[in-house]
Amino acid sequence: GHTPMLMRNGGRASVVSPKGLGIGLAKSEVFDKAIEVQKLTLLKGDCCLLFTDGISERANAAGIELGYTGLLEVLRSPAGMQSEKLLKEVSVAADFHAKGEQAHDDMTVLALVFKGEAESELLKENFVVEEVGEFSLKTDANV
Repeated sequence: GHTPMLMRNGGRASVVSPKGLGIGLAKSEVFDKAIEVQKLTLLKGDCCLLFTDGISERANAAGIELGYTGLLEVLRSPAGMQSEKLLKEVSVAADFHAKGEQAHDDMTVLALVFKGEAESELLKENFVVEEVGEFSLKTDANV
């Protein structure tokens, strides 16, 4: 599945769902017309969480999924200040919620924490970073 991005921005955790298609679901001419570019303003310490549906759909014995609500709770926690801690807490939250039930899908998570400046050449080359932390991703498929 193609999940939205979760984001903690200025202390508030939310779901970011721009219009569009999942990567690889259509040829580039269809994909390019369907996507919506959203410009986000990040403050130092804000974070973004990208994940596969195996994380949000991790269910317990009653069939109740962790969902976005469980992941948003993790984003609101102090663990969200460092990407390594955030990844660990997502894993712990998913396992705790499942209470021993096996995962039935892949579980992949990417955590990004904004440090307040472009620290690497890769970031500088592929993001437009302004002093207030505003950025937008370039549409280069080779990144």
